[in-house]
Amino acid sequence: MVYSLKDWRYDITPLHDRFLRETCGKIKGKTLDIGCGPGYSLKYFDAGSVGVDMNPVHNPTVVAYVTELPFKDGTFDNVYCSHVIEHNNTREGVMMLKEFERVLKKGGRLYLMTPNIHADWKTFYDEFTHEKEYTKYSLANIVKCNTSIKVESCRSGTCFLALNTGFGGLSRIIPQLTGLLLILNNIIVRVHRRGLMLIGVKE
Repeated sequence: MVYSLKDWRYDITPLHDRFLRETCGKIKGKTLDIGCGPGYSLKYFDAGSVGVDMNPVHNPTVVAYVTELPFKDGTFDNVYCSHVIEHNNTREGVMMLKEFERVLKKGGRLYLMTPNIHADWKTFYDEFTHEKEYTKYSLANIVKCNTSIKVESCRSGTCFLALNTGFGGLSRIIPQLTGLLLILNNIIVRVHRRGLMLIGVKE
């Protein structure tokens, strides 16, 4: 695991905010937000949800490593982990998944997102903290082979690209276009198969 004290905060635009509201707002129950950063997603989860980040610069609810979560078994209805697993090697990835399984209630849901190496290979290692790449098959298999979490779906075309399409900045200039820009952004993501999302249920 590569640890950096850099503050990875970025400027939230109306488009980012709309995307997070529509995505995270649909997840009901007490949610553990892994790698929560400054809390952009956390504010849309239900009351009692908790944000964890190993970087104290972000001032998360709890400062902790994903391989050693300080929670009792069966604490959460959901674990939401967006673009964290790729910053860990395979051994650490397995350890964090086992921790997710442990803190989830029976019937709890895992939402796991990471870059799709088939689509993102040109830029994946431009981020120096990236350690392990995934395809939709390897992402599903690392969950299936190491936990009791049943994979319901694992699909590509789920990565939010407004940071490098320019749509985010445009949504700030003309906020009335935010809904349309989000639709266009999501079409680009699906066409180029950017990003992966796995959804699983603890049996």
